[in-house]
Amino acid sequence: MTSNASKTTRDSYLDMTWAQRAEYGYLGAVLDPADTDGRKNAFIDTLHKIALRSNLGRRHFSRALDFGCGTGRFLPFLASRASNIVAFDRTPEMLSIAQSSHPTSAECFICSRESVLPFADAVFDLVLSVYVISCTPRDDTEHLTRELMRVCKPGGMVALIEQIDNSRKLSPSTYADMFNRDGAFSVRTAVPIRAGSSPLIQLVQKVSTKLHPLLARLELARMSKKSFTGSAVGYWDYLLIATKVPGSLCL
Repeated sequence: MTSNASKTTRDSYLDMTWAQRAEYGYLGAVLDPADTDGRKNAFIDTLHKIALRSNLGRRHFSRALDFGCGTGRFLPFLASRASNIVAFDRTPEMLSIAQSSHPTSAECFICSRESVLPFADAVFDLVLSVYVISCTPRDDTEHLTRELMRVCKPGGMVALIEQIDNSRKLSPSTYADMFNRDGAFSVRTAVPIRAGSSPLIQLVQKVSTKLHPLLARLELARMSKKSFTGSAVGYWDYLLIATKVPGSLCL
């Protein structure tokens, strides 16, 4: 997933519709469609899952929502952490890949283009969303995040992997501020996990994918020492996990 969003709409990113992106396959559709041999995308996918696993702790969830699930790359991971999973996406071509790739991983696959999520308040104790808010028109992000917070149970978690990028005015505070308002959520994790220009990207394209977990941990360790500043160039992947305060009202 590159950083320069020349044109973003509800149905497109970088001048390509999500239906068109679905033609690039399981990882290419949701990461970098230009990665022809798939090694870069496989590395990013591995890194994302290691980061989530290490930051979610040992907790097992009763019901998880994979919001903007795309091709379903997180469904096997969620199946190991939650008793029931709902996969949700607004693009039928993406959801079709998810359903055919992991037909038994989710209790249901839902395609909806409505702005209000088709769920009651406080029904999920884990809400996962990856590369959705940063790929959404800015005018829609406040409503979108409020919907994610609304369907999360008190004591439950919302986990985001998004991009931070000065050229697009996306900073760590962009996401933290969404959850800090109203006092309904407490941000427990907010860390950079990958640089788009990481020197390891060139290396992963030359070595066996068996080495990707090791290289992913090296990148996570490298990024743990970094701070995103106003002078940072290029995009970074950023992990934020917020917990809904018990007793808080649904948003």
